[in-house]
Amino acid sequence: MKDVVSILTANEGKGWDKGIVPIKKEDITKLEQRLSVQFPQSYRDFILYSDGGELNGEESYILFYPLDMMEKLNPHDVWSIVWHDMVFFGDDSGGYIYFFDPDNLLGHGHWAIYGGYMGAHNTDYAIFIASDIAGFVTRILAGDYVLK
Repeated sequence: MKDVVSILTANEGKGWDKGIVPIKKEDITKLEQRLSVQFPQSYRDFILYSDGGELNGEESYILFYPLDMMEKLNPHDVWSIVWHDMVFFGDDSGGYIYFFDPDNLLGHGHWAIYGGYMGAHNTDYAIFIASDIAGFVTRILAGDYVLK
């Protein structure tokens, strides 16, 4: 499978709108330390390539949070009550959030990607989407509705 940066670079202007100027590795490390996690290398590569951005597929959309927004939203006052120990990295601008499961609490692997309704009352409503960021991006670009 291609890496996420290659996938997105090939789709600039065709569903992918790159975020702001990339940030420094030190900024990523600072957030990782605050959250007591270490992002997968593929996600670190993505952040260095594009701090935030929008990915629009035929059936799914994500607004990737820039690092400063991730810092404000992790942990989140409301979402973290249900989705505790998850790392929120984007939303669909329509009531759903996207998050990583760094500790494999939901059973699909460390750093698996899920979606969930912002107002969910328990983790039964977590929707497994992909095992990594490249798989997530690939599904959206392929036209999948990833929140079902």
